[in-house]
Amino acid sequence: MSWPLSSAPPIAGIRWPRCTGCWPAVRCRGCWCSTAARDLFAALLPVYERVLSAEHPDTLAARHNLAAWTGHAGDPTAARDLFAALLPVYERVIGAEHPSTLTARHNLAHWTGEAGDAGGARDQHAALLPMRERVIGPEHPDTLTTRADLAYWTGQAERGPRRV
Repeated sequence: MSWPLSSAPPIAGIRWPRCTGCWPAVRCRGCWCSTAARDLFAALLPVYERVLSAEHPDTLAARHNLAAWTGHAGDPTAARDLFAALLPVYERVIGAEHPSTLTARHNLAHWTGEAGDAGGARDQHAALLPMRERVIGPEHPDTLTTRADLAYWTGQAERGPRRV
């Protein structure tokens, strides 16, 4: 069943107001939508861990979403740290070259750059690119995104330190 957020029953004991329209854009930073999504995933994660286990794929997906929404809510350093903690779990549970692991690696690189380390983001994208080319192909949209992000963070690294 689908409800507008303003009329939905409380989730994790929280009632959320209706979104003002930025939710579909996903690019909003620090608005209530991003914060609400982060908080909902934070509340949901311990339930997944208790019911399914800490390493169940759905729990890993919830951790992934929590990390991403933490960044979108305006805390790129915490997002980077959450992805850094999640990546070795993905590697151990589903394998180093599983597409979900590669996506987590890509997001770690992204939030590393957003946290102010353009050189680190560049280096992580450079390491990721040959993996994506080998696993999903050189012309797959995710590979092309990694290639474009490598170019972007290379340019940012050449500009010098970034203010967060």
